[in-house]
Amino acid sequence: MTDNIYWTIAATIKDGQLEKLKSAIEPMVDATRTEKGALSYDFWLSADLKKVYVFECYQNSDAVLAHMENVGGLLGAFFECVDLEPIVILGNSSQALKDAFAAFGASHVTALNSL
Repeated sequence: MTDNIYWTIAATIKDGQLEKLKSAIEPMVDATRTEKGALSYDFWLSADLKKVYVFECYQNSDAVLAHMENVGGLLGAFFECVDLEPIVILGNSSQALKDAFAAFGASHVTALNSL
């Protein structure tokens, strides 16, 4: 069993916001590179350049909370450029993590081997 926490964010890029989105992502990536608990933080664009996908993986719930604190001030610029789809967080999320993602309407899925 792992304590890792994973999710993929999918979002539609608002019309005319692709370049602004690229500019918003760069400081987020730079900040995340300083985090010991961040295992993966990757961005992809759909072939038609209308959707962005973000895959994130962290060592545990505490690492996610540290990440949110680290990049929290940068997220507004990202969210201005996109319309988010529902977020599903995979892993054994702590209550603090669940509370932190409540504003996003995220759902949490527990690892099958931990039941």
